[in-house]
Amino acid sequence: MQKFKFSVVVVVTISHLLTLQQCCHAHAPQYHPPSPTSNWCRHDESDALVQFKNSFTIIGDGHDRATSWKGGVDCCLWEGVTCDPLTGHVTGLDLSCAQGTLQANNSIAHLRFLRSLNLAHNDFHDSIIPYSFTKLTSLSHLNLSNTKLAGRIPSGFNHLDKLVLLDLSFNHVSFGKPEDYSKLLANATKLSELWLQRVNMSDIKPSSFSNLSRSLKYLDFSSCGLVRSFKRLSSACQNSN
Repeated sequence: MQKFKFSVVVVVTISHLLTLQQCCHAHAPQYHPPSPTSNWCRHDESDALVQFKNSFTIIGDGHDRATSWKGGVDCCLWEGVTCDPLTGHVTGLDLSCAQGTLQANNSIAHLRFLRSLNLAHNDFHDSIIPYSFTKLTSLSHLNLSNTKLAGRIPSGFNHLDKLVLLDLSFNHVSFGKPEDYSKLLANATKLSELWLQRVNMSDIKPSSFSNLSRSLKYLDFSSCGLVRSFKRLSSACQNSN
């Protein structure tokens, strides 16, 4: 009886995946937060922004944005920074196109009201994803695509239950434990876009896909090593017959 139940879950999951693949685009759409609004930037958040920016070198378009980050100027007017028009809290940060090393203990955890973080197309020289990111529990959009990150995805990512978009594609990262992926899917009930292209998912169990959010519209698991997982499942089923 248990074997039949498991088979049903797998069939429904594969059908869901095939349907979603037809809706996927080649690249994740970029999130565009509202225009910055000046509203008495909070000093603690301004300091946290400067410390975080100074932890790596900004080049290209990112450098042009960072030139507006000057002392004595409301941080809500800095390019790449978006603030809540009523409270002045920093809610959006776009520092794409940079390079350097992400420090494990960085100041971004002080931006407690941050809802959108875009660090795409950076060169972080195989830095690990800082655990401080898991403390940004207000995040709805997190784009870390193509940033040369490496190592394990922090297990605390399953605390980011407000995520609508998560893009970790084109990085040398993996889920530390298969259950970390399951918890992430189970908690992120609002998740609409999940981009994990080339993320190492070879140890993920096919049954984990039964937790896919009903709100999911875009999904990319290409080049993730999932074929190996489904082959193991097929082999196990044949051996049990």
